[in-house]
Amino acid sequence: FAQIDFWTMFAIQRSVFDAEGERLIGLLSVSKVGRKEKKEKKSKGTYLCLTVSNGGEEASLHRLRMSVNGTTYSKRKSWSLTKLLVLDNMSDTSGEFSFTLDKQDKPLTFLAPNPTEKDTFLEIVRKSCKKYLTAQPKFIGFKQMDAEALNFDTTVEGLDTLGNVATLFNDEEQESVTLSTEEEQEMTNLLECHDWDKIEVKDLTSKLEKEIQTLEAANVQAMMRSKKQVDGILSQVEHALKALSSLEDVITDIENRIEPYRWDVERVAQQEKMIRIQQTNSLSLKTHLEDVVDYLTIDKIHENALVSPNFNSKEGCTLCQEAALMVLAETEKEIPQAWLHVSSILMQRRKLIKLRDTFANKLDEFLKSITSEQMKNTNHMERHHILGKYSWFMHWLQHVDGDQEEFVQRTHFLAKSYCDGLSDVYRIEFYQLWQKVTAFVTGKYAAPKDRTELSAKRKEFKEAFESALKSLITTVVMEQKFCISFFLDRDASFSASVRENEAHKLEINKGKEPEGDNSSSAEANERISEEVEEVDELENARKNQQIATLLMPMFCDLDMEISKCSNAANSADAFHSVTSFALLSEQMTTQRDVSMFLSQVLAKSHENSKRLYDAFLNKIILEVENFQLKNKKKERLGILPFIPEFLLLVQDTHAVTMDCSKSSDFERGFVHHLNAIIERVEDIAPTAKHPPVVLFENYHNLYDQLSQLLRLKVTSLRAYRSQALDKYKQHLNVFVKDTLGHPMEKLTSFFDGVENLISVQNTKPEEVQFNLDYSEKNLVACIKQYPGEKVRKGLEQTFKRVQKQLCVEEGLLVVVWGEIQKEFVRLHAHLEGLIRLCYPGKNIRLEFEEADLLDYFSTIQKNASDQ
Repeated sequence: FAQIDFWTMFAIQRSVFDAEGERLIGLLSVSKVGRKEKKEKKSKGTYLCLTVSNGGEEASLHRLRMSVNGTTYSKRKSWSLTKLLVLDNMSDTSGEFSFTLDKQDKPLTFLAPNPTEKDTFLEIVRKSCKKYLTAQPKFIGFKQMDAEALNFDTTVEGLDTLGNVATLFNDEEQESVTLSTEEEQEMTNLLECHDWDKIEVKDLTSKLEKEIQTLEAANVQAMMRSKKQVDGILSQVEHALKALSSLEDVITDIENRIEPYRWDVERVAQQEKMIRIQQTNSLSLKTHLEDVVDYLTIDKIHENALVSPNFNSKEGCTLCQEAALMVLAETEKEIPQAWLHVSSILMQRRKLIKLRDTFANKLDEFLKSITSEQMKNTNHMERHHILGKYSWFMHWLQHVDGDQEEFVQRTHFLAKSYCDGLSDVYRIEFYQLWQKVTAFVTGKYAAPKDRTELSAKRKEFKEAFESALKSLITTVVMEQKFCISFFLDRDASFSASVRENEAHKLEINKGKEPEGDNSSSAEANERISEEVEEVDELENARKNQQIATLLMPMFCDLDMEISKCSNAANSADAFHSVTSFALLSEQMTTQRDVSMFLSQVLAKSHENSKRLYDAFLNKIILEVENFQLKNKKKERLGILPFIPEFLLLVQDTHAVTMDCSKSSDFERGFVHHLNAIIERVEDIAPTAKHPPVVLFENYHNLYDQLSQLLRLKVTSLRAYRSQALDKYKQHLNVFVKDTLGHPMEKLTSFFDGVENLISVQNTKPEEVQFNLDYSEKNLVACIKQYPGEKVRKGLEQTFKRVQKQLCVEEGLLVVVWGEIQKEFVRLHAHLEGLIRLCYPGKNIRLEFEEADLLDYFSTIQKNASDQ
């Protein structure tokens, strides 16, 4: 058996397992049972090793062999601990043991140097199985080992005591020693200075043993030299213990002496506590008595102000306000339960309630009087200013009435009488306002002489309608704000004053509450916030309903007056429906966030103006759809009249709506109108004498108009502009081809036959000249039939025909003549190319060159311009 010591373990760890990321935790020198060593001369020892991966996830068993010179180790076999099925101790008195692995029929049997080393190694294996395996193997012949059996010493002496079994540190059962950075670096330098694959372990071991013996001898001598110092320290400790014992005796004597005084001190402390309680009770009683006296005492000035209030002066109003606030605070004050048994307090409470009700009745009578008086005042700002001085008293009265049916009726009656009284005032005022606008378009509306005058009239109507609408909105919003602040708003300053004391109490109680979980508090606050938002939404809805109920009688005829004005303007000029619809749409959008009531009132007028605008637009579209040509056989039709009218309509509409944020309704109308125009152009063109001319001229005109509208930022028509341009080019090409037809008919027919030979009959181009019908002689004869002068005369006739078909106002003659020139030049180049391809080297050309053609076209156009 090979001997195991610390350096053997270190060498195996360093040379075999460091590179594989494993840590050696058990090592045993063994020999195989039942088999003769065939390679005894080549090897010195066999080892069983137990390792764990550095991550601590897997344990493995390995069989190692040491070379003959004792410097290298090689791994012969490895088994994962998960494949271990049976571990058999076999005998307690011998070193024999075996283990069975998965997918092996026979167990592997080994012999250890002695039973002690075998038992220690097998116990390490068994503990590793419990630590790293979920499914445990079967253990046979094991007995429980003492915990001390695995407390291995990792020094050289410990290894000698253990024999030939060695183990590294166990993570669960031994405490590791952490090296400092300097010690770790020193150890690394020491280990790296040796070549562990070639070094003689025995020589190094003996050298280290000698050095350790020298160090031990030095330690013993140092301990012997320090014996006197140790004896001195022990004598000082003994002296200190005697002094401590004497101090304890003194403390005990003092405690015995002060014992009689302890009871006197406790009795004095108890008496002081009782005195403090009496002082607290006296102070509390004094405070309650002061509160009772304050409650029973009423200032005579305030009492007179409540019985005989004076609302006609600023000083009287201030005094009444103080008295009203005082009596309200006292009557709503929470009285302690014990006070209810005191008759004087009950009498005083009844007196305060009577004073409060007396003041409320007198205040109600005064508010009715002042409200009735101010309803005759047509100056709205002055009326609001006068009544606004008494808004605090109105809120006080609403607060006192609360939800009591009989008292709620009197505040409601005040509001109703105010609104009913002003309904006639506003009816007359709004009638006169809109009558002026109506008179502008009916009585004074004269038929305009030209478009400039028409545009000026429409602009004047827009300014008048917009001015009347803004004046109306200002009046309604101002009246709404006053009614809300005077009749509906209960969040007045007196409410804060009345509740100030209660809020103070709540803050005190909140400060006394124990602090809870912060997360629970946050959840509670979030829930409260959600509930508050829901309450606010319901409150806003209820308030809007109250506002509508309150103001509707006052402005019941408002929408009717606006609708009358819109209808009258539409009768005079249907375009005014665009103006009224645009202005009302803008105000509907603006006032939705300012006044929900005003939005509801304007809704009917807006709906009426929308209906008028739709009728106006439908009438225009119907005129487009019913348009008929008066003379279908007319040579020049020109631009259809409804196309320029579209441009004027869009420009006028844009002038009205350019300041409005909502223009989508008008842009949808433009698209509907334009679709009708395009459809009608397509329907009319086939009935005309020259359909392509009608199409490309009108699409060109429509393209120009849409280009102008895009500069006005009418973006909904952008796609139609591209469509008009495509249709213009398409029908222009058709017209050019129809106009040219087959110029030089015999020559073009000749080359059509040539192209047919090449494409259909697959004749090679250079072989065409050998065909009798398309010989060189026939080609020359055809070419001579079309000299330059004859071609020029034909072009002059074509120009006159085109000039007769095109309208002058659109000015497309030059463009069309240029397209005809391009087409003719392309035909000339095509024929010349076929001649060069099919009749190479024959020097055959047409009677005129491309330069001659260009000269013909320019001369013809110039002569026409001079005429």
